[in-house]
Amino acid sequence: PGLAAQQGSGPVQTLSSGELMSILSLLQRDVPAPLVQYPRTQEHPLAVQLRQEVVQGARKLGVPGDNLQLDGLDEDAVDLVALLFDVLLDGPRYDSEIRRKIGRMLVPYVKVAVKDRRMFMFKDHPARRLLNTVAEACEGNHGDAPQERELLTRVDHTIDRLVAEFNEDVAIFEALEQELRSYMAQHRRRFELAEK
Repeated sequence: PGLAAQQGSGPVQTLSSGELMSILSLLQRDVPAPLVQYPRTQEHPLAVQLRQEVVQGARKLGVPGDNLQLDGLDEDAVDLVALLFDVLLDGPRYDSEIRRKIGRMLVPYVKVAVKDRRMFMFKDHPARRLLNTVAEACEGNHGDAPQERELLTRVDHTIDRLVAEFNEDVAIFEALEQELRSYMAQHRRRFELAEK
């Protein structure tokens, strides 16, 4: 049984993609704490928590019915993004602060996946490229040296802008990825000069 079976006893009500996008916009502005907490327990994988937050968001928006579920394709999109973030963030590569940072990108990514299934099919999709660039900037970066801290501050700035500015236009992923990528190239050159 999916989400609906645990919710209520009334008739099953399927959220439209439009309703789901409105709920996600609400969550994007104010990401619930459980969605950015790691490590996770087996009983509460990210997909389950995300679906619970969507149902609570639906209540806040006054969606009627006490037995809500997602449309099949939307549910797949939610589950796949949750899995993507779980795989990326589970394990020793990142400390808890960095996991929290990257976790803030979760909701924009669910929105992209609901609108554009190609995100899962193409490695060079702008959203995938941005996620990879952010992961690369953070991996093994504990903010010990001033340069490392500068790079993490830049990542923060990138994530803040994504969360604040992403509505449904994927162009922002491309712009942010290019900015972060060119910053990292300069950063690397400065680092190499400092080493010499």
